[in-house]
Amino acid sequence: MAGLPADLFLHGQPRFTTFIRYCKENKVVPDYVCWHFPPDVVKEAEECRKLLKAESIQVKGLMVNEYCLAHEQYAGKTAWLIAQIERAKIDLSCHAIWGDEGKGNLDGVLFDARQATPKGQWWAYQRYAVLSGGLVSAKPSAKIDLVASRDDHGKIVRVLLGNKGDLQGDVTVRFQELDKAAYLRDGGRVPVVVERIPDNKGGAVAAVQTVIDARLPIRDNRLDVTIPWTSDRDAFAVRVGPGQE
Repeated sequence: MAGLPADLFLHGQPRFTTFIRYCKENKVVPDYVCWHFPPDVVKEAEECRKLLKAESIQVKGLMVNEYCLAHEQYAGKTAWLIAQIERAKIDLSCHAIWGDEGKGNLDGVLFDARQATPKGQWWAYQRYAVLSGGLVSAKPSAKIDLVASRDDHGKIVRVLLGNKGDLQGDVTVRFQELDKAAYLRDGGRVPVVVERIPDNKGGAVAAVQTVIDARLPIRDNRLDVTIPWTSDRDAFAVRVGPGQE
C-alpha cells in the first residue's frame, strides 16, 4: 500500500484499499463494490470512488447491502438514512433485518401482522416511494437530512425528512428558486401539507398525521415551512403545490 494517499483510507483504515488492490492484482474486479453498516455513507462513498479512480478501476456502481442498525429501527432514523444513501448516490441498498420473527411482526421492521397494520418505518418508505418527477438538490443540517423531488407534470414538490437523533423542536424547511416551478406561485401563496410519520414506540401506525394543511405565503421567491418536531424518532413528509396524492 506504499504510495497511496492517506485520504484514500476509510477513516484511517485500509478497508477498501486492501480489497480493491487485491481485486486489481488478481484480476477479479467485481461488478459492484459492496459493504455494510457504513457509519458515514456519504464520506465512505466519496472515498471509495477516489480510490477506484486512483487505481484506474471501473465498476458498475456501489452497493450498501445492509444499513440501519438494531437501535435505529424507527421512522426518524430510517428516513435520515434513506436521505443519506441518496446523497451518497449509492446504486443499490438493503435495509437490515433485526428480528422479532416469533411475534408475527415481519422481523419487527415494517408491519404488525397481528393488527394487519404497518409501522412507522413502512410509512417512511411509502413516502419515499411516491417521490415523483426528478430529485432536486437539498442541503441538510447537522441533524436533519432530506430527499426531495419536483414533478412539473403533477404540479407537486415532495420531501421526506429524517432525524439523525437528539434533535427536537421547530425545524424550518426552506424552498428556494420557486420561479422554476410557476405552478407554485399562484396568487403569492402555495398549498402545503406537512405529515408526521410517528414511531409510536415501534408499534402499529394506521396512518400518518397531518400537522399542517394551509396555503402559505411566498416571499422573495422562497417558501419557509416550519415543522414542530416533537420527537426525534418521528419522520416528516411535506407536499407543496396544487397536485394531489
